[in-house]
Amino acid sequence: MREQEKYFDGLTRRWAALAALATLPILIPFAYFGQFERGEAVWLCIGTTVIAVRASWNSRRQEWFWVAVAFAGLFQIPLAVLAQWRFPDWPEWLFLPLIMGDFAFVYYCIKLAERIARLAHGSRSPT
Repeated sequence: MREQEKYFDGLTRRWAALAALATLPILIPFAYFGQFERGEAVWLCIGTTVIAVRASWNSRRQEWFWVAVAFAGLFQIPLAVLAQWRFPDWPEWLFLPLIMGDFAFVYYCIKLAERIARLAHGSRSPT
């Protein structure tokens, strides 16, 4: 439990708000071409990826870390770009489980890559 707390120490509300603002310009081209809903989906996927990367930032110097982030990003492209995102009768909060699931997917891809790297190097310590 102690190591997991270490991962989330750098993730503050202020940092998450700054990450959301920094990735907000991604919406501009989608809005310009009339695809605002799709732009929202791409923005949320990138935002959750940025937050998951920040939560695991201590491992950024390892090659497996960036491979795991790229792997998770490749699986998000069909979700964000190809899915139907226009649901005018649905309230926005209904998408929260999808957003949380997206964060969990990216975060656990990183954790799985970390575990595989530890096993490959002979360290069998849990976590």
